[in-house]
Amino acid sequence: MTKKFNFICFALVAVILPSAASSVIAETAPSFFPATPPACAAMFDLPALDGRSRALAAESGRPILLHFFATWCEPCKAELGSLRRFSETRSDQIQVLAVNVGEVPGRVRRFLDETPVTFPVLLDADRAVAKSWAVEGLPATVVLDKNLTPRLAVTGDLDWTNTGVGREIDRALASTPDSRDANCTREATR
Repeated sequence: MTKKFNFICFALVAVILPSAASSVIAETAPSFFPATPPACAAMFDLPALDGRSRALAAESGRPILLHFFATWCEPCKAELGSLRRFSETRSDQIQVLAVNVGEVPGRVRRFLDETPVTFPVLLDADRAVAKSWAVEGLPATVVLDKNLTPRLAVTGDLDWTNTGVGREIDRALASTPDSRDANCTREATR
């Protein structure tokens, strides 16, 4: 009787444990959520890795995917590759701007030698922009509509080549109002 009972318990654990683990993984996998803080885009002007300066306000008129990363962040490295592929296939629809958080240009250049990207990389050396955007973990991404109003956000790495990601962005951007929210008046953080 005890052998039969032990076998039944073992069988139940073998069946229940994997399904419980997969539901926990599914619940913790990063996915987009409507962008809340900040409700308005904090404008910034940052140096780019190529030496020029980029102002977010100058990007108005087309959707922006603002991606925060760091070279020490292991998930960032893999994600930048899929984000590069996403950018290459959708460059006519959305501008990707990557923001390196808290690192010196030389380190970022060495990192990008191993993980090349085709979109601009901006340098937030003092983390002021990341703080103003309420970035609490890396990687983090905010999707802005053509009026620079945040629509979607995600913390954690995504597979940007997944068609569901593109559909979710398209859906959020399709509901974009014609003008910037009158309450969105935050000025440059730097």
